[in-house]
Amino acid sequence: MFNDNALKINLSVFEDVRRVLLAVSGGADSVAMLHMLAEFRKREDPRCEFVIGHINHCLRGAESDADEAFVKQLGQSLGIDVVSQRVDVKEYATEHKLSIETAGRELRLKALAQMAERNSCDCIATAHHKDDLAETMIHRFMRGTGFRGLCGIWPVSEVYGAEFIRPMLGLRRTEIIQYCEDNSIRWREDASNENTAFTRNHIRHRLLPVL
Repeated sequence: MFNDNALKINLSVFEDVRRVLLAVSGGADSVAMLHMLAEFRKREDPRCEFVIGHINHCLRGAESDADEAFVKQLGQSLGIDVVSQRVDVKEYATEHKLSIETAGRELRLKALAQMAERNSCDCIATAHHKDDLAETMIHRFMRGTGFRGLCGIWPVSEVYGAEFIRPMLGLRRTEIIQYCEDNSIRWREDASNENTAFTRNHIRHRLLPVL
């Protein structure tokens, strides 16, 4: 797109969009998306405005705070405003009798929708990719799902009254990591992603390699 090392992301989801909230956790996927879209804005469409949205789940203490600080510093280096919000996942999970995974997802989506509204954003971009799509499909097969669930992760969908767009669904995780390494892009590693007690991590690290 811009050079030989550029990720081929789906820019069609940005048609008629002028202001986007970029969901950035600090991990490789969302950081790669941020860098690519910052480059897109600079070279292709300076009219497109971005705001970075970060959710601190407060599950890993100082590490969670360090992720938040990293994202704020990254936004400053790229000249993009950052808004962040802290959510109490454990309390929410207990109150609503949910798993930590489900509680975190619900709070994250709600918080991002609120951020987008407060910052006059047309939509929210997340960094879901092909591997996420495969994990989601298997997760839904395991628990049971309907026709809509069998369609996997949609490129564009409405959640909590906000439009979510996913420009990286056509990419593999390995491509994203390679892009970051080729361009000396730093990111944060979430140690909890290795914990196979969580269903999605079990699918990612145990089940998918076997399949």
